[in-house]
This record gives sequence, structure tokens and C-alpha cells, in this order.
Amino acid sequence: MPRHKEKTLTDLELAIMEIVWQKGRATVRDVYEAMQLTRPLAYNTILTVLTKLKEKGIVSSQPQGKAYLYTPLVSETEAAKRSITKVMEQFFAGSARSLVAHLIETRSVKPDELEQLKQLVDEALEEKS
Repeated sequence: MPRHKEKTLTDLELAIMEIVWQKGRATVRDVYEAMQLTRPLAYNTILTVLTKLKEKGIVSSQPQGKAYLYTPLVSETEAAKRSITKVMEQFFAGSARSLVAHLIETRSVKPDELEQLKQLVDEALEEKS
């Protein structure tokens, strides 16, 4: 089974990145303050996670006074694509068909979503014709 080489996000990294994406760029203090209502974390924890995100190439940082300003290098769409690809490789032998079949068989897809998926497939097939 192929190993996915692009970096994916942990749950905590994703929670922090959602704030950075929303703000466009953020300091540790910005993220700390935004997270206090939903997931209170220590300032140093957020700093550590942002440092790891920088090492992974997910964000860049530049000095802003005494703080650092973190800017996303990976979009939400790209992060989602990486995560889905990793799940597909780890659990479904890289097969999109197997992934979708699993979602349908486990009733994870609502009937109205099935219709929308059918329309997407039909459109994709028309484009290839």
C-alpha cells in the first residue's frame, strides 16, 4: 500500500489552522484568544503546534514586533484533499470507489446527498465524452 508523503493535520492542528485560515494570518495570541471559548489551551501549547505546523510547511512565520505572524501556506481545500487521500490510501487501498461504496453501504450518505453525487458523476462523465 503506498504511503502518503504530504503532511496531514492532527485534530488539534486542524482546530488551530481553522482560525489561521479564517483570519488570513494570525499571531499565537490571536489563536489563543479565538480558542478560549471553544477549546481553551495554554498559550505555550498553541505556540508549540504553530511551530510544528511551520516545520511541516503548512504555515510560514514572520516577525511582527515581539510576536510572529503565521500565514497559511496550504489552503483548507488542499488540507482536506491530503486528509481524504490519506484515509483512502490507509483504509481503501487507494480506491475512491471503495471509499464511496463504504459510505453508501454504512448509510453515511443521506438520500438527497446520493442524488447530488449521482448528478456529479453524470456531469463528470459528460465532460469526459
